[in-house]
Amino acid sequence: MICFAWPGFPQYASRCIAAFVRKSQERVVVVATVPDVPVRGMEKIVGCPVVWVASDEYDNLLTRIGGIPRVLFCGGWAESAFYALRRSVRQTGGRVFALVDNNYDNSILQVVKKWRFRVFKRRVFDGYMVPGVSGVRLLQYYGVPSTHIETGLYSADDSIFHNGVALPSRGKRILFVGRFNSRKNILRMCQAFQIANHHFGCEWELLMCGCGPLKDQIPCDSRIIVRDFVQPEELSSLYRSSRALILPSLEEHWGLVVHEAVLSGCLLLLSEGIGSADDFLTSENGRAFSAKNVSVMSRAINWVMQLRDEELVKGQMSSLAVAKKASIGKFVEGIQRLLGNEASCSH
Repeated sequence: MICFAWPGFPQYASRCIAAFVRKSQERVVVVATVPDVPVRGMEKIVGCPVVWVASDEYDNLLTRIGGIPRVLFCGGWAESAFYALRRSVRQTGGRVFALVDNNYDNSILQVVKKWRFRVFKRRVFDGYMVPGVSGVRLLQYYGVPSTHIETGLYSADDSIFHNGVALPSRGKRILFVGRFNSRKNILRMCQAFQIANHHFGCEWELLMCGCGPLKDQIPCDSRIIVRDFVQPEELSSLYRSSRALILPSLEEHWGLVVHEAVLSGCLLLLSEGIGSADDFLTSENGRAFSAKNVSVMSRAINWVMQLRDEELVKGQMSSLAVAKKASIGKFVEGIQRLLGNEASCSH
């Protein structure tokens, strides 16, 4: 049995695992905690049993999943249920691979994390799967050999998120998708948008899709449109009718919405805290900015607003090109390569 332990099991993960299930000759089971957003349909999509657990629940878990897995792909290192499952797999000689979405940053805290990893975690896992460039850099900094790292952990579904009409034919809309909370930095984003939009005659619209505790603090502005959480199938059409995605987070381990955006041909406005910027941001398709500097963020928004038609098309082509760096197929390939690597971590 192959088991995926996935915290806050999201719909995109169900689509990735479903593709692996179709390729696998072995039984696959998902153990998951419930996501904190109202996404639907994971059990129907994934094509294998899903066992929902509380983060601290372990009693009868092995019975519920049908025994001890031969292989465990484990996210959520802090989840006690997953920790106990990981220990059981290890004790019976099974292999455990870590799903890691943390991104590299050059800070003192990273030095502390490196020490903790080498002391407590480096011998726990047989290999690692990360989303992209930043995750590889982080684990190599921690001392993990490149032979034990695979990319492809995250991917949007290109059968849902795909290119639409040329950007000059789309409305003057910037899209935000995510939680309305302090980490997503949405209040500074709204302020920066209002400043930039004023310079362009208030012709642009900021469409915000999500939910969260700061919803009532979003400015009352006819050019800032707020929608509740949108299911992926409906969200895809909103990307295809927008010119750019903005993600101003103070910290974002990767940011799947960025992949959704480039698959849809959108330009990118990303804070410097976005992990997937290393994979998808180019000089032609977007700008990075300091998350805490409203003026700098506003200038980045200005950049999108003043682009000529030929520059919009060039940026769109750049987004579509880099979107190929991630895919559900690459997720399956990464999992298969880890399964084929019989060497255990000895670093």
